[in-house]
Amino acid sequence: YREKGGKFINKSDLQKIYGLKKQQYDVLEPYIKIKETENPVSLSKKEFEKLVSAKKILESTRYLGYYYATPRDFVDKELSSGRNLALCLDARGARRIARLYPRQAVTIFIAPPSIEELRKRIRDRAPTRESELIKRLRVAKREVLGAHKYDYRVLNDNFKHALKGLKD
Repeated sequence: YREKGGKFINKSDLQKIYGLKKQQYDVLEPYIKIKETENPVSLSKKEFEKLVSAKKILESTRYLGYYYATPRDFVDKELSSGRNLALCLDARGARRIARLYPRQAVTIFIAPPSIEELRKRIRDRAPTRESELIKRLRVAKREVLGAHKYDYRVLNDNFKHALKGLKD
């Protein structure tokens, strides 16, 4: 579960946000569970900061002008119900979740085959300004260098192969 820029996310938004091709989304769609009533609506920066101070946010980051956050109540409720969660986090968020939930958290780094291939994939997904592309690649390079700190690493050289690696 991720909140993008304080805006409501539904299943089809995930396809757009992560640049999934239709075939990729169709494979993952049955596993995507979002309870419409538990997703927050738009939050002002002040409301967001209030949630952070009240420790209702487990981890948060600002990436390319968007705020992302993982709400504590949602995670705690799902885990106490015996459900597993898959969170899409940056490296800092993954470390924080692993520290807060040491017995439950398993970290998986999904790596691109190369930075050049990542550049191509980003460009193929949607029109991207060169300045944004440079920022994204800078972050990706830094995160790839820390991949050894994750419990597991999966090479995303081929979607079906990577999905099988995640399942294994």
